[in-house]
Amino acid sequence: MQGPGLPPNASESQRHRRNLLRVSNAAFMIGDADETIIPWRSGLWEFYQEGEQPFGPVQPLNETALWNDDWIGLRALSESGRLELVTAPGVRHTDWTRVEAVFAEYVWPRLGRAPRQRL
Repeated sequence: MQGPGLPPNASESQRHRRNLLRVSNAAFMIGDADETIIPWRSGLWEFYQEGEQPFGPVQPLNETALWNDDWIGLRALSESGRLELVTAPGVRHTDWTRVEAVFAEYVWPRLGRAPRQRL
């Protein structure tokens, strides 16, 4: 295992990186009103600073070893233009599947096809 507060595991990192870099595009989305994901910014790979849990400052992704050492390939995806990190203002955790307008605005366009007509 690896992650915030843990040292990198080289074999796990290589496996995750190899698999993640196979995708054409990766979009990670989170609503800034999410009441389930704590901290909500962890949906964008940003976590509490080490030693500051549970409610201390959140460390921006580009200041983490996960990013700087490119443990799983997020930075490589970004540098190749294939990573999108999206914050949806006012969107709560359940809105992604329960509010059609949220899904239509944030998810459908990233799927590369137009939404089907409702019957």
